[in-house]
Amino acid sequence: MDFDLANKHKKEVEQRRREAKRKLEEKKKEEEIRAAMEQEQREREEQRHRQAHEERLRAEAEAHLNEGARYLAKLRPYPSSRTDDKLELPPSALEELERQGVLEKGALLTFAVSLTTRTGEGGSTHAGVAEFTAEEGTVGVPPRVALCLTKGSGLDTLDGVGQVEIRYVKLPRCRKSRVKFQPRGEGFHAGGMKVVSLDLEHVLLETLRGHTALTQGDWLPIRHQGQTYELMVRELEPETELSLLDTDLTMEGR
Repeated sequence: MDFDLANKHKKEVEQRRREAKRKLEEKKKEEEIRAAMEQEQREREEQRHRQAHEERLRAEAEAHLNEGARYLAKLRPYPSSRTDDKLELPPSALEELERQGVLEKGALLTFAVSLTTRTGEGGSTHAGVAEFTAEEGTVGVPPRVALCLTKGSGLDTLDGVGQVEIRYVKLPRCRKSRVKFQPRGEGFHAGGMKVVSLDLEHVLLETLRGHTALTQGDWLPIRHQGQTYELMVRELEPETELSLLDTDLTMEGR
């Protein structure tokens, strides 16, 4: 009888020990999860602070470069049929720029265009403006600008996004500039085999005719003998984004 009681007591002690251990492990796991969540929250908060700080610095730099003028809007894009890099903006954009005296200064109107995706990442480039006739809340985006934003997906993808951000930016104007292009995909090969012979500088000059701006990282489609080739702006000097007006542009291809 004493043996049975001792055995029962031993089992109860062992059960309590296991239960205490289980609760301790659960508590430890809960504390680890809570600590991880708190760390993630701190990191998100720090990221928000960094982004806000970077945005303030960018706004201050742009305000200085733009001589105090500011225009920022999030607009719904629609495909335009233009063959250059000029946007179609709504009349309210013109009114805002006129109100701030931008047109009186005779400044070339250039804009930063950025696409934000659901993941928080997206392409960006710079463009000019052709006219202020778009419906309010919308912006007409030509194929070449769409290519830079969507990196190859083009107008079909751009037409499906909610908004693009348009900011007035007074781009640097340089007397001399240099751009280095790099072919994408198969490069200058017909069907991936035969190397195509073309006067690249001449084709690029024709392609960029009427363009307002160029940005490092841009994608540029060129046409030669009915074939389309895509180039990427690998390097751009002396600035990584500049106006093409009245610049002596030297072009190189890899």
